[in-house]
Amino acid sequence: MLSVQMEQRVKSTLKGTRFESVEAVKAKATEVLNQLTEADLQHCFQQWKSRMERRRDRQGEHIEGETVATVIGNE
Repeated sequence: MLSVQMEQRVKSTLKGTRFESVEAVKAKATEVLNQLTEADLQHCFQQWKSRMERRRDRQGEHIEGETVATVIGNE
């Protein structure tokens, strides 16, 4: 599962580019994802873990609009 920040990174890289095929889009998206560092992935996991712990503390109750603002890499 991609974090919102990682998904935004892929989308911003692909935005405005015309691709010849679906395969070309997949190849470029894969290239962007392969550039993620171990630190990026660890950060994503830690955020997920934190969200799950908060949800556990609320006995699974979802709070609409809960967001986590973070920056990955050089963004």
